[in-house]
Amino acid sequence: MENYEKQFNPQPTEEPKTPELRQETASIAESPQGSLENLNESNESPKENQEKVESVKSQKETEWENKKKEIESWYDGEGYGIDEKIKDTVVAFNMVGLPTGASCEGHLDWGYSYPWVEVEAPDEPDQRFIGQEKIFQKVADEYGLSLEEIKKGENNEAYFKALEEAAENGETPEYEEWRHKNQELMKKASEFLDEFYMARKAPENIKLEISEDTEGSFRINNNSGEDTRPASKEKFEKLTDEQKIELSQRLEQYQSEMKEFTKFLKDKYFSSP
Repeated sequence: MENYEKQFNPQPTEEPKTPELRQETASIAESPQGSLENLNESNESPKENQEKVESVKSQKETEWENKKKEIESWYDGEGYGIDEKIKDTVVAFNMVGLPTGASCEGHLDWGYSYPWVEVEAPDEPDQRFIGQEKIFQKVADEYGLSLEEIKKGENNEAYFKALEEAAENGETPEYEEWRHKNQELMKKASEFLDEFYMARKAPENIKLEISEDTEGSFRINNNSGEDTRPASKEKFEKLTDEQKIELSQRLEQYQSEMKEFTKFLKDKYFSSP
């Protein structure tokens, strides 16, 4: 489970998330030779054509493997890496031009009982609102807190007071530009999902959807129906044995749907120019 703490949105009631410390990933990898389909339709001899097809495939496989190795080095401040069952999904998202900021494979007794991946444009501005730093410092002084403590949301009352005051000034031009980039990414993700479900039927609670965050980023996760609320050990222990089995089966279904979407994105990557 990725433990990621946004600087000005600690969301203390939700599960922590891991930051994916990465370099900006380009859109679907470009290849001067063109797509595999185009190569297959060329006028070159079968042997020459096959050699080029294999060359493009080899290049893409190398890029994919390099990204897999890269995400192994993505850790949060507490030393947590990316969940094993969501690693391929994180790779696929990044390789098709959907840079990720956080993710989770889904858990029965903590976090959420369904997988999710958060997509966000790189280089999020440090300050969301105009004059935010000064306002947060002022409120921190009022509560006897350090600026870092209030940013992390260690005092909810102080944090939301500072956030509310800062919001009155409006967002900075830099943040508005970053938000716009996220809107473009969300449009791209929506197109992927539309194509994925054109020839695929899935129960509504299993289907993947986009959940937009008020700060600009968004998640792709299962609709999940009755399992939308955060999980906890206390809640899980109160379930009957039968309910635990049912929850486990639903989680497997949620994960399976995300896995199929991952395969879809991987196919898009390897068949693209």
